[in-house]
Amino acid sequence: MLKNILFFVVLISSCKSNGEYRHSTIDELNRYLFNSTNIPWPGELERIEKLIDLGAEIDYVDEYTGNTPFLNTAGALEAAKHEQFKYGANRDTIEAEALKIVSFLQQSGANIFALQHSERKLNALHLAAIGGRAKMINLLVQMGMDVNLKSADGKTALIYACAGGDLNSVKACISSGALTDIKTPNGNTALDWAEYIFNLDFTFGNFLYNQHNEILIYLKSLGASNGEKNFN
Repeated sequence: MLKNILFFVVLISSCKSNGEYRHSTIDELNRYLFNSTNIPWPGELERIEKLIDLGAEIDYVDEYTGNTPFLNTAGALEAAKHEQFKYGANRDTIEAEALKIVSFLQQSGANIFALQHSERKLNALHLAAIGGRAKMINLLVQMGMDVNLKSADGKTALIYACAGGDLNSVKACISSGALTDIKTPNGNTALDWAEYIFNLDFTFGNFLYNQHNEILIYLKSLGASNGEKNFN
């Protein structure tokens, strides 16, 4: 994975510095665009603007992740949690660039309601919630996305935020109008999911954040209720 990311970083930098974008095919431009949204380093917006101006498809769907550039930028940024991917840029600066890119893509006509080409059919809000990205959640709601919309497996952004374990993202969902009593097809509420994840063995987990206890306290302070607690 790291090897692939480094390859595309070098490739894109080379194309830009040598002015070779104009000789690229549409397929190549699409790949450059998509990989520019994997981890939006400061200055990435300028590159994305140029690629789209040269003909890259703004709603291109990546065959491996099922994401469009908009979904990718709004998504989890999981790689940014690893020190080896930072290259001197911290998560806050990466997130600031991501917010600018999402705004630009929306203004340029990207489909902000696009669904990930996967079984769960996640939207940008779901991905942002999973990744613990409170600022991104707020921006997407301001753009008109419905914070209570369910994914194909019946989960809302709030439920994904609870699972992700970032308290600020849970609060961002609530402040954006998320309802705590919406249930999944199995009858589970956000509180059920927060409790379920909290009781997992985190030794084997792959969570960006571990604020599940704080989330439980917060949800209970709001009067959130349990559902069926059915995780079979």
